[in-house]
Amino acid sequence: MTDGSPSRAEIERRRLREACEEFEGILTSYVFKTMRQSIVKSEEADQARDFYEAMLDDSVARELSQQENHGLAEMLYQQLLPIIEAKNESDGVPSLADPAKGIKPADR
Repeated sequence: MTDGSPSRAEIERRRLREACEEFEGILTSYVFKTMRQSIVKSEEADQARDFYEAMLDDSVARELSQQENHGLAEMLYQQLLPIIEAKNESDGVPSLADPAKGIKPADR
């Protein structure tokens, strides 16, 4: 676009990346929750402590997914990008991974 605003394809690509990172964060949070439940606790469950631990797990999981430590978000992105591109091409939007434009699927 000439006015400097991102194209529809770029917006969809960014939304896909964000959705993949969010999914990785949710999955990581679930893993943390499951690991915490497997620990035998020597004291009675405290509702405030459980709530705090759940918030901590969610926060850490979100941070990990944004740092690409696990690579799940990137793998999902690489798998789903061709679907988004095919949809855009059928709608008349140029491909995101068009070599002529110098854009590769792994670019952010």
